[in-house]
Amino acid sequence: MGILDELSAWAGRAKRLYDVSKDLKNVELTESISDLRIALSDWKIKFAEIVEENLELKAEIKELEEQIAATDEFVFRDGLYYRGKPVQDKPNGPFCPHCFEDRGTVISLSNQMPDFIEIAGRFVCPKCKATFA
Repeated sequence: MGILDELSAWAGRAKRLYDVSKDLKNVELTESISDLRIALSDWKIKFAEIVEENLELKAEIKELEEQIAATDEFVFRDGLYYRGKPVQDKPNGPFCPHCFEDRGTVISLSNQMPDFIEIAGRFVCPKCKATFA
């Protein structure tokens, strides 16, 4: 039996006590049991909200774990590194092979100015200044 079921069972017991107390015509007891029923109902609502938040957080954690796994998958193609799986809101390549292999850092390459492509190459690393065709 889960916590929500347990709270529901206690709310049912409180309702039965409330009904019995009305028959006894004890106003103080009836009010106390009524307050108990309200408190149990409030706890049920709070618990349901916590369960919903927990499910949302678990989904967010799963999504972040998938993103982390995707960032760890790089492919080496035409002398440059690219992400094996595209990651939303992140650059997907090309990345500097020197920085990646020497330092383990993922540095996006910049496009060269058209006048320098023939001389230096198509891409330049803003960190190590290496150029690539």
